Amino acid sequence: KGGESDVTSGGDTTFGGAFNLEVCSLSGTTGTGGNILVTTGGNLTADDVSFNLGFNQSGVSVTDGANMKRTVGGDLNATSLLATIDNSTGGNISNGGNILVSTGGDLITTIGGATFTINNSNGGTIDNGGNITLIAGGSVSTQGFNLLVANYGDVFGFPGTPVGQIGTGGN
Repeated sequence: KGGESDVTSGGDTTFGGAFNLEVCSLSGTTGTGGNILVTTGGNLTADDVSFNLGFNQSGVSVTDGANMKRTVGGDLNATSLLATIDNSTGGNISNGGNILVSTGGDLITTIGGATFTINNSNGGTIDNGGNITLIAGGSVSTQGFNLLVANYGDVFGFPGTPVGQIGTGGN
Protein backbone atom coordinates (compact mmCIF):
# COMPACT_ATOMS: atom_id res chain seq x y z
CA LYS A 1 0.00 0.00 0.00
CA GLY A 2 1.46 3.37 -0.87
CA GLY A 3 1.12 6.90 -2.12
CA GLU A 4 -1.82 7.83 0.11
CA SER A 5 -3.02 11.05 1.71
CA ASP A 6 -5.23 10.27 4.69
CA VAL A 7 -6.67 13.00 6.96
CA THR A 8 -8.98 11.95 9.81
CA SER A 9 -10.65 14.02 12.53
CA GLY A 10 -13.30 12.95 15.04
CA GLY A 11 -14.83 16.42 15.32
CA ASP A 12 -14.97 19.68 13.40
CA THR A 13 -12.07 20.48 11.05
CA THR A 14 -11.32 24.09 10.12
CA PHE A 15 -8.59 25.45 7.83
CA GLY A 16 -7.98 29.22 7.87
CA GLY A 17 -6.96 29.06 4.21
CA ALA A 18 -6.92 26.53 1.40
CA PHE A 19 -7.02 22.76 1.99
CA ASN A 20 -5.17 21.06 -0.89
CA LEU A 21 -4.06 17.44 -1.25
CA GLU A 22 -2.32 15.86 -4.23
CA VAL A 23 -1.04 12.38 -5.05
CA CYS A 24 0.78 11.90 -8.37
CA SER A 25 2.86 9.24 -10.08
CA LEU A 26 5.16 9.90 -13.01
CA SER A 27 6.18 6.28 -13.61
CA GLY A 28 5.83 2.73 -12.37
CA THR A 29 3.11 0.74 -10.66
CA THR A 30 1.19 1.42 -7.46
CA GLY A 31 -0.22 -1.90 -6.26
CA THR A 32 -2.83 -0.85 -3.70
CA GLY A 33 -3.04 2.83 -2.86
CA GLY A 34 -2.77 6.17 -4.56
CA ASN A 35 -5.86 7.38 -2.69
CA ILE A 36 -6.92 10.62 -1.04
CA LEU A 37 -9.08 9.90 2.02
CA VAL A 38 -10.54 12.66 4.20
CA THR A 39 -12.89 11.88 7.09
CA THR A 40 -14.21 14.29 9.68
CA GLY A 41 -16.87 13.51 12.28
CA GLY A 42 -18.17 17.08 12.37
CA ASN A 43 -18.10 20.04 9.99
CA LEU A 44 -15.33 20.69 7.44
CA THR A 45 -14.68 24.40 6.82
CA ALA A 46 -12.00 25.85 4.54
CA ASP A 47 -11.40 28.36 1.78
CA ASP A 48 -10.65 26.48 -1.43
CA VAL A 49 -10.79 22.69 -1.07
CA SER A 50 -8.83 21.04 -3.89
CA PHE A 51 -7.88 17.38 -4.25
CA ASN A 52 -5.94 16.05 -7.25
CA LEU A 53 -4.90 12.52 -8.20
CA GLY A 54 -2.55 12.41 -11.19
CA PHE A 55 -1.73 9.20 -13.03
CA ASN A 56 -1.60 10.75 -16.49
CA GLN A 57 1.57 9.23 -17.94
CA SER A 58 1.92 6.30 -20.29
CA GLY A 59 3.11 3.28 -18.32
CA VAL A 60 1.72 4.45 -14.95
CA SER A 61 -0.47 1.77 -13.42
CA VAL A 62 -2.61 1.49 -10.28
CA THR A 63 -3.86 -2.02 -9.45
CA ASP A 64 -6.40 -1.11 -6.74
CA GLY A 65 -6.87 2.52 -5.72
CA ALA A 66 -6.73 6.00 -7.24
CA ASN A 67 -9.90 6.81 -5.31
CA MET A 68 -10.91 10.08 -3.71
CA LYS A 69 -13.21 9.87 -0.70
CA ARG A 70 -14.46 12.80 1.41
CA THR A 71 -16.74 11.87 4.26
CA VAL A 72 -18.00 14.75 6.40
CA GLY A 73 -20.29 13.98 9.35
CA GLY A 74 -21.76 17.49 9.36
CA ASP A 75 -21.65 20.36 6.88
CA LEU A 76 -18.99 20.93 4.23
CA ASN A 77 -18.43 24.70 3.81
CA ALA A 78 -15.89 26.06 1.31
CA THR A 79 -15.44 28.96 -1.09
CA SER A 80 -14.92 26.35 -3.83
CA LEU A 81 -14.67 22.57 -4.07
CA LEU A 82 -12.55 20.78 -6.68
CA ALA A 83 -11.86 17.05 -7.12
CA THR A 84 -9.88 15.78 -10.12
CA ILE A 85 -8.62 12.32 -11.08
CA ASP A 86 -6.39 12.58 -14.16
CA ASN A 87 -5.76 9.19 -15.76
CA SER A 88 -5.32 10.50 -19.29
CA THR A 89 -2.46 9.98 -21.74
CA GLY A 90 -2.11 6.23 -21.25
CA GLY A 91 -2.57 5.84 -17.48
CA ASN A 92 -4.09 2.55 -16.30
CA ILE A 93 -6.29 1.95 -13.25
CA SER A 94 -7.40 -1.66 -12.83
CA ASN A 95 -9.88 -1.10 -9.99
CA GLY A 96 -10.67 2.43 -8.78
CA GLY A 97 -10.62 5.94 -10.16
CA ASN A 98 -13.75 6.91 -8.20
CA ILE A 99 -14.79 10.17 -6.51
CA LEU A 100 -17.11 10.00 -3.48
CA VAL A 101 -18.23 13.09 -1.55
CA SER A 102 -20.60 12.45 1.34
CA THR A 103 -21.92 14.89 3.94
CA GLY A 104 -24.22 14.26 6.88
CA GLY A 105 -25.40 17.86 6.56
CA ASP A 106 -25.24 20.59 3.93
CA LEU A 107 -22.72 21.03 1.12
CA ILE A 108 -22.11 24.76 0.61
CA THR A 109 -19.71 26.64 -1.68
CA THR A 110 -19.80 30.42 -1.58
CA ILE A 111 -17.83 31.65 -4.63
CA GLY A 112 -16.22 29.10 -6.95
CA GLY A 113 -18.76 26.30 -7.13
CA ALA A 114 -18.18 22.55 -7.04
CA THR A 115 -16.41 20.67 -9.83
CA PHE A 116 -15.77 16.92 -9.92
CA THR A 117 -13.78 15.55 -12.90
CA ILE A 118 -12.45 12.16 -13.96
CA ASN A 119 -10.23 12.62 -17.02
CA ASN A 120 -9.69 9.26 -18.69
CA SER A 121 -9.21 10.62 -22.22
CA ASN A 122 -6.41 10.15 -24.75
CA GLY A 123 -5.72 6.49 -24.11
CA GLY A 124 -6.44 6.24 -20.38
CA THR A 125 -7.87 2.93 -19.15
CA ILE A 126 -10.07 2.22 -16.13
CA ASP A 127 -11.08 -1.45 -16.00
CA ASN A 128 -13.56 -1.10 -13.13
CA GLY A 129 -14.48 2.35 -11.76
CA GLY A 130 -14.55 5.91 -13.02
CA ASN A 131 -17.65 6.85 -10.99
CA ILE A 132 -18.62 10.15 -9.35
CA THR A 133 -20.96 9.94 -6.33
CA LEU A 134 -22.33 12.84 -4.27
CA ILE A 135 -24.41 12.16 -1.17
CA ALA A 136 -25.68 15.13 0.86
CA GLY A 137 -27.62 14.56 4.06
CA GLY A 138 -28.91 18.15 3.85
CA SER A 139 -29.11 20.76 1.12
CA VAL A 140 -26.63 21.57 -1.67
CA SER A 141 -25.98 25.28 -2.23
CA THR A 142 -23.32 26.30 -4.76
CA GLN A 143 -22.59 28.99 -7.35
CA GLY A 144 -21.94 26.33 -10.02
CA PHE A 145 -22.02 22.55 -10.15
CA ASN A 146 -20.04 20.48 -12.67
CA LEU A 147 -19.66 16.72 -13.02
CA LEU A 148 -17.52 15.35 -15.87
CA VAL A 149 -16.28 11.89 -16.78
CA ALA A 150 -14.10 12.56 -19.85
CA ASN A 151 -13.44 9.43 -21.86
CA TYR A 152 -12.56 10.51 -25.39
CA GLY A 153 -9.68 11.07 -27.81
CA ASP A 154 -8.72 13.84 -30.22
CA VAL A 155 -9.39 16.55 -27.64
CA PHE A 156 -7.38 19.31 -29.28
CA GLY A 157 -7.55 18.33 -32.95
CA PHE A 158 -4.87 15.64 -32.89
CA PRO A 159 -6.19 12.95 -35.27
CA GLY A 160 -5.42 9.41 -34.24
CA THR A 161 -5.40 10.14 -30.51
CA PRO A 162 -6.80 7.01 -28.82
CA VAL A 163 -10.03 7.28 -26.90
CA GLY A 164 -10.21 6.42 -23.22
CA GLN A 165 -11.64 3.11 -22.10
CA ILE A 166 -13.80 2.31 -19.07
CA GLY A 167 -14.78 -1.36 -18.69
CA THR A 168 -17.35 -1.22 -15.88
CA GLY A 169 -18.39 2.14 -14.43
CA GLY A 170 -18.07 5.66 -15.78
CA ASN A 171 -21.25 6.83 -14.04
